[in-house]
Amino acid sequence: MKRILALAVLVALVLPAVALAAGSEDSEFDPSEEWNLQTWGPELKIGPIDMSINKAVAYLMLGTIVSIVIGIAFMRIRPGRGPNRRQALGETIYEVAQVQVAEQGLPTKAIA
Repeated sequence: MKRILALAVLVALVLPAVALAAGSEDSEFDPSEEWNLQTWGPELKIGPIDMSINKAVAYLMLGTIVSIVIGIAFMRIRPGRGPNRRQALGETIYEVAQVQVAEQGLPTKAIA
């Protein structure tokens, strides 16, 4: 299991470098172009709202999926009789997010 995880991390770290190296032969890298968000796939507009997928939306989706997987791994995999270290760490992360992020940055009515 550890070897598969190490291989997945290695592939995730190498793929962006390969993609950037392939694109750098044709043109020079311009950091100001990173702020231009081109849509990926078909444009999806609902009235004045642009619901198209772009790089920022893809990163938000990826972050959501990673957060969900980490949360499930900490809280649900092999729960014993009492909380183990992973579950305690998951609850600590949840509490920090609740107190430091939600309660500090959101109005009281928004926190359920």
